[in-house]
Amino acid sequence: MELLLIGLVSAFNMLIIKFKLEKKRFADAILDLSLMVVLGWLFKGTYAGMVVAMVASMSISLFLLVSPPKFTGTVYKKVKDEFEEAKRLNSLD
Repeated sequence: MELLLIGLVSAFNMLIIKFKLEKKRFADAILDLSLMVVLGWLFKGTYAGMVVAMVASMSISLFLLVSPPKFTGTVYKKVKDEFEEAKRLNSLD
């Protein structure tokens, strides 16, 4: 039963990552995939551990699908703000 659950959850998780890649949400997909690998590595060794890792990874994938991380937009905004400030300071000279 655990093998079936691992297979279904893993397939669903990979479909979510594929969807993110198709929508060009690369940072989100890379974060999601790396968390899946880390959880799989942490819980390796037993079937129950792999079930826990895959279900946790699927939960994280669904959360990130609904609420994507904002780290790329934040960096872009900071760089843009700094650039505008530098332009403003140069125009005062």
